[in-house]
Amino acid sequence: MIEQSWIDNIFKDLQSMDINLDTDPLAFGPDRLNSKVAEVRKHLSRTENLFLEISHNLQKFKRDLLLAKTDFSIEKTRLMSEDPYIRSGRSQPEREVLAEQRLVDKTRAINSLDITIQDLEAIDKVVKAKRADLKDIQNRLKDQLKLCQEQIGLGQRWGKSDIKILQEFNDRYETPPMVVSNDVSLPVPEPKPLPASTNDVNDIDNFFNAPIEEAIKQPHKVQDLDLDDLFKDL
Repeated sequence: MIEQSWIDNIFKDLQSMDINLDTDPLAFGPDRLNSKVAEVRKHLSRTENLFLEISHNLQKFKRDLLLAKTDFSIEKTRLMSEDPYIRSGRSQPEREVLAEQRLVDKTRAINSLDITIQDLEAIDKVVKAKRADLKDIQNRLKDQLKLCQEQIGLGQRWGKSDIKILQEFNDRYETPPMVVSNDVSLPVPEPKPLPASTNDVNDIDNFFNAPIEEAIKQPHKVQDLDLDDLFKDL
């Protein structure tokens, strides 16, 4: 007989056969599209195996049900014609009821086969519906492949969508914007003091009165020279 656990496992397998199509398959490359095609083919093979298994069990239990009903009918007729207790019934329906009471086990077996066949027919409908859905997904993948080929003919590339191409172009050729800081807490450099100038006129007179050799030997006095003091008296 068919166990309920076997039916539950089939429904779990069918629920796991869910594939989502990409809105932009060209952006993910051909490998992703190929993997989805292979995944759909695997699920279709699984549904075909389930369909064959269910069909085989359905044929087997229908055959067993036909044999059980035939055996029940023969045994019932024999009891109604040979058993003295059943023949003592006053009417034909009463004798049939008495005969069926003797065949309770066979009646239970027939009812069990009926329930099993109903379960198998229900599962068979679900498997056929899932197979039709997977066939539709397979056709949609073929349409996506054709669209990708047309987009490639228009200049696009695998793994690159329009948005990604624009972002790559902007990142490569655009100048990054200048970042201006509004932080007023930055330290302000203090101005360096100017070198102190000399106001001693005697040093200037001594410089011009000194021989050239001494001026060359003492070049540091030239740095102390302030030209403003030279023309102060003019």
